Amino acid sequence: MRLWKFVWGFLKKSMHVVTDKLEARSIEAEKIQSKAATSQSKLQSVTIALTVVIARSTVAYTWITWQSVQAQREANQIQREARAAETKSTVQATSNASVEAKSGAPDTQALDAT
Repeated sequence: MRLWKFVWGFLKKSMHVVTDKLEARSIEAEKIQSKAATSQSKLQSVTIALTVVIARSTVAYTWITWQSVQAQREANQIQREARAAETKSTVQATSNASVEAKSGAPDTQALDAT
């Protein structure tokens, strides 16, 4: 009987020691998990902020590029119109010069065009 009490006491003590160690590890794991959760929350906030910055930058870049394309189109149209006007005046001057050469009289419109 005495041996039984000794063994029982030893088992109880061992169980308490093991339980205390498990509880301490559980508390430590909870602290680590809490720190990890805080860190992850900060990381998510920074990631969201960077995503917003990238999205806004993309919108700004797209808008700037579109404005550049529009300006280039306008410049191209102006060049086309200028070339058309040059070609028209060159054709008209050539036409007037050939008429003048045939008639022998200077054409005042041809002089005005140049």
